[in-house]
Amino acid sequence: MIAHWQGNFFAEGVAYRLHKGLDRQGTGTKIFNKRLGIISLGSPTSYDALPTRYRYDRIKHFTRADDGIVMLRAFGGPAKRPWPAKDDLAPLWPWRPANLQAALRLWDGKTGFPAFAAMNLAPPASVRPRIKRCTYH
Repeated sequence: MIAHWQGNFFAEGVAYRLHKGLDRQGTGTKIFNKRLGIISLGSPTSYDALPTRYRYDRIKHFTRADDGIVMLRAFGGPAKRPWPAKDDLAPLWPWRPANLQAALRLWDGKTGFPAFAAMNLAPPASVRPRIKRCTYH
């Protein structure tokens, strides 16, 4: 199964139901144990509803360091969390580390919500001249 962003919640739910045998046919546990693998892209959940061994053996996850979903790591409490930052892939744009961290903060306590300005996914102005333009024929 391949899941992207909030689709990961549905993938986690389906996997959980199969694991617990909550499907109508009664074959869910067998499918979970023998067949199901998950590719998780930009996920707001690290699939903590599933067994730990399954999470590390049967789920492959990919999140860029500049993906907006990483902002959710700032929330505390019992909420779902993205995969750990140590697993992040390189950013799509050549951000300076300090600029990337500043852009992905939800609330900076002073000027407002810098993350919302970053949501347009444009690269920083400093790198725009170095980006090659693509044309499609």
